[in-house]
Amino acid sequence: MVANRLNRAILLLALLLTGAPVAAGGPALPPAAAVQLLADDAYYPALIGQIGAAQKSIDLVMYLWKISARIDNKPGELVRALGAAGRRGVTVRVVLENSGHDEELNRTNREAAAQLQLEGITAVFDSPAVTTHVKMVVVDQRFCLIGSHNLTQSALGRNHEISILLDNPRLAGELGTYVESLLGKR
Repeated sequence: MVANRLNRAILLLALLLTGAPVAAGGPALPPAAAVQLLADDAYYPALIGQIGAAQKSIDLVMYLWKISARIDNKPGELVRALGAAGRRGVTVRVVLENSGHDEELNRTNREAAAQLQLEGITAVFDSPAVTTHVKMVVVDQRFCLIGSHNLTQSALGRNHEISILLDNPRLAGELGTYVESLLGKR
């Protein structure tokens, strides 16, 4: 029941963000391509697919990116996918949390940044004076992935998480401006 209410709330938020009409009796269904709910392990294939299809740009802001030594480590696969995108000419910008109080989180994010650097991608860190708890990706100034998923093996494969994929250039532009503001506040 709680999950059903949460799903409805996220769908309504997605409709409002996409500018889809809302009927008097409740939200109208958006076009299938405009909004996609990404529950639990559905997020990873959507994200890796968007990275693989990116042609111009990828902006990624993440609270936690934890890479493990597992052979099937999804966060590590995302690092390699971003590196491949960068090598094909896609501009990749990554902003990670730099906690003023959680050194373990900082160590984990620095390890991810080092792996990204090996792939030719520079990650920048926010100011330790503020927590960047954001989990978002914008691809080609059009596709927006926003929700609860951190980039950890658990979040990408085992946890109950919820995110949405929106095809919305207007929102993507606003999120790009937000990324610019984060880059300016470091």
